[in-house]
Amino acid sequence: MAFAGDLEPPAATIAIEDCTKIRDENLMRLAEIFNRWGFVVIWHGERSDDPAGQMVGLGRYLGSTYRHNRADDRGLVRMAPTDPTGVYIGATSDEHPLHTDGAYDPTPPPLLALQAEVPASTGGLSTIVSAKLLHDDLLACDPEALDALFDSQALHVNRANQQDTKAVFKASRGHCAVVWRDDYTATFKHDEATQRAVGLVREFLDDSSHVVRFLLPRNHIILLDNSALLHGRTSFEKGDDRLLNRINFMADRGFGRDVLTYGFPR
Repeated sequence: MAFAGDLEPPAATIAIEDCTKIRDENLMRLAEIFNRWGFVVIWHGERSDDPAGQMVGLGRYLGSTYRHNRADDRGLVRMAPTDPTGVYIGATSDEHPLHTDGAYDPTPPPLLALQAEVPASTGGLSTIVSAKLLHDDLLACDPEALDALFDSQALHVNRANQQDTKAVFKASRGHCAVVWRDDYTATFKHDEATQRAVGLVREFLDDSSHVVRFLLPRNHIILLDNSALLHGRTSFEKGDDRLLNRINFMADRGFGRDVLTYGFPR
């Protein structure tokens, strides 16, 4: 499951003509890719009347939607530069640092889907990092620092009147899940081991050999495990027409609950 920055996204790409009616063989291939890498890139057919309907249609397989503050009645968040205050980094053209979604929520959503309706003309590259690779790197170089990140008080996140305190890594039944945020919303426990661990994580994420970077093309959706991967994007030019659609799915029924696997083995 662990992968480094040299992973090529085409290895994790599948063509699905209509995401609202996925054939069984395509569902099984989707699960095979997702359960191996923690993400899958879906190419879908052109739907000029309602491109976002393709991502919304995945809910038939992936469960109910997570109610983000900016979501519409379909659970959809339109991610375009509309927030000059910067409260929501994803609504600016600035770099969006690597993170997991819903870090301020006691139960973060397990799935994230992002759809490129209008890719950036320059910049705006998607970035992903394997939490398994990060975990194993910390285990090899400083096991005490890694243990500090399993403390339930390691990370506190406070954004837009939503806040929670939790571990960065959480173990359950031989698997781990990650939660990470490292921007103005986040603070970390002040003991020496935690601070040392945070420094090591920052060094790891700053190393480009650990980060997959790619442009998500038009009519493509990336579906990723929010408990096994960190994601973000590079900056793009102010005034660019870039538009991504986002939905977080809860994997609370059917295919998303019973076939897809989440987290990573410890």
